[in-house]
Amino acid sequence: MRRITSMHIADLMLEENRYMSIPEIMALAKQRHPDLDITRCQVTNITKSFVNSKYASCDFKNDRYPRLYKLYYLHNYTFKPRDGIASSHRRFTKSELICSLEVSALMLRERRFLTITELTKIAKKEYPRFRVERGQVMNIVRAFVSSNKALCEVDADAYPHRYFLRSLNGYKFKVRNRDEHLDIHNLQAPSKASCEVLERERQLLSNLAKNIMDDSARRREAACGR
Repeated sequence: MRRITSMHIADLMLEENRYMSIPEIMALAKQRHPDLDITRCQVTNITKSFVNSKYASCDFKNDRYPRLYKLYYLHNYTFKPRDGIASSHRRFTKSELICSLEVSALMLRERRFLTITELTKIAKKEYPRFRVERGQVMNIVRAFVSSNKALCEVDADAYPHRYFLRSLNGYKFKVRNRDEHLDIHNLQAPSKASCEVLERERQLLSNLAKNIMDDSARRREAACGR
């Protein structure tokens, strides 16, 4: 009897497009491929290979048992087909994933502090034809923060952290098969000097609000002490 392959498991996980445990993947695989030899050890090893591979985007939830796995896409993943088995289901490539170009356009348009979750929800609504992953959005935003070609503020006092992309200057995008209407050169934002002025004004307002709250608290304490 032929053994199940990584190609079978990848097709199944991509078609289901949801978090599944190893027993769930096994049950579905046995329903679809009753003629194949399927063991828990084989399915576990194949799924973990997706998690560890740099050519696959496979997320897992470690906060419960058994763990849940979700395969988002495969890119240049090398299968070992047996007996002429070929994959028939569509896989997402990097050209179909949201990239830094779309994320920067959204952040510059919003012009406010956003959490990664908020930004991911906006991106999913704005670009339904692209695969939008929270982890990928987080990596893109962190690249803006660490780049000297971008001015991206981090509100580290809030949890989860919030991010504000104020400007880009000479930032190089990796654009893959994108529409021509989204022009890179039109992604303009305020200069660094004007952003510093806005930041000083925001800090002054924040200090003023803090002083008002402190003064109000002192008055209440004085009133209670009488």
